[in-house]
Amino acid sequence: MDEKEFWENFNKSKKEKRDELEPKRKTFAMKKLLELNYDLEWDDFNRCFNVKGKYNGKFYPYTGWYSFKKIGSDRGLSKLLRKLRD
Repeated sequence: MDEKEFWENFNKSKKEKRDELEPKRKTFAMKKLLELNYDLEWDDFNRCFNVKGKYNGKFYPYTGWYSFKKIGSDRGLSKLLRKLRD
C-alpha cells in the first residue's frame, strides 16, 4: 500500500465512523437541549446546532465542541448542559 492509498483509506474510515455516530449524537444532544427549553436550528453546512435561549451559541454534536458568547467554548455535552442549567 502506498502513501496515497493509505490516506484514502484513512479518510474513508473517518467518514464512515462520522456517518455512523453523528446521527446518534445529534439526536441525543437535541433531546437534552430541548429539555432545557432551548430553541435549536440545525445548520447542515457546518453540521452544528444554532442554540437560542437564555444563552446563544453553537454546538457541534459529533465533536462535542460548543461556543457560546457568555459562557465560553469547550468540549463536552455534559459540561455544556451544566453551564446552561446555572
